[in-house]
Amino acid sequence: MDTMISIIVPVYNVEMYLVRCLESIIHQSHSALQIILIDDGSTDGSGKICDLYKEKDERILVIHKKNGGVSSARNEGLRICCGNYVAFVDADDYIQHDYCERLLNASLKYDADVTGCSLIGTDGDKCFPIDELSLDTQEEMQYSISDDSFDFFKWYSINAPFCKLIRKAAIGDLRFDSSLCVGEDLVFFVKLLMQSEKCVSIAQPMYHYLLRPTSAMRTSDFKHLYSEVVAWNTVYDLLNDAWISKKRASEKLMYYAYHFTRKVVSNNELDNHTRKFLSSVFWKNRKQKYVLGNSMKLRILYPLLFICPKIFLKLSGRII
Repeated sequence: MDTMISIIVPVYNVEMYLVRCLESIIHQSHSALQIILIDDGSTDGSGKICDLYKEKDERILVIHKKNGGVSSARNEGLRICCGNYVAFVDADDYIQHDYCERLLNASLKYDADVTGCSLIGTDGDKCFPIDELSLDTQEEMQYSISDDSFDFFKWYSINAPFCKLIRKAAIGDLRFDSSLCVGEDLVFFVKLLMQSEKCVSIAQPMYHYLLRPTSAMRTSDFKHLYSEVVAWNTVYDLLNDAWISKKRASEKLMYYAYHFTRKVVSNNELDNHTRKFLSSVFWKNRKQKYVLGNSMKLRILYPLLFICPKIFLKLSGRII
């Protein structure tokens, strides 16, 4: 009997792209699939498209639920999936016809918990590589995650659950944090890797990722920026001090925390709770202050970031 793969597709107002996504899934060369479509309260025609495809393909299961965000949709899919392996595909993306087959073969070959490929980005008109290692080759590489030399942030699309095939047993009770509107993918996946033993990457890009200007990652309001800081702060705390990824996580955290601080100060939104949170972030990352610049003035003023960010920004002349 073929190994079953559960493909979880969160769906929300994507009627322009959904058919392309579903066609790429139902025509996979590996046919032993459970296709779970989670309609997360769509207000356009997405829900109807899901139901139409359910009638066309008995492997499709459709769940209509009240809107709760992509994390709650993915968590619902994890709750009901029954495959030996799990894959996530966003409803505005699509996959190559041998995507599941290639990832599954590599996973079985190396007995991997997580197997990934690189991405092909598209803006609707043209395609281009996204990942640092997006090579059109057959190269396969395996990594031991328990090894301190493993670099989380050089691995394919570390901040995304898509472009991966995951052994269901490796996920266990792990779920997406629905309190985060940005960065929930990153936290989920770092936690997943930390409770896994081995991962495999295939250099060939096989997942087509649509870049949309309205996506959550392209917004910069208070809620999204704060969520980004919380996510990177969580990841920083998760990583072992001896791991080479710790410094890179610190740099990312400093970058987002600093820009978030600039925004809330300039908008007079720096309440006491937020100030204490940011102060703790800047204090524990004080060794990474060079991220903000190498000038002597900034080095001298840096302690003000975790004492009084507003004064730091005024004296450094960097307030928006």
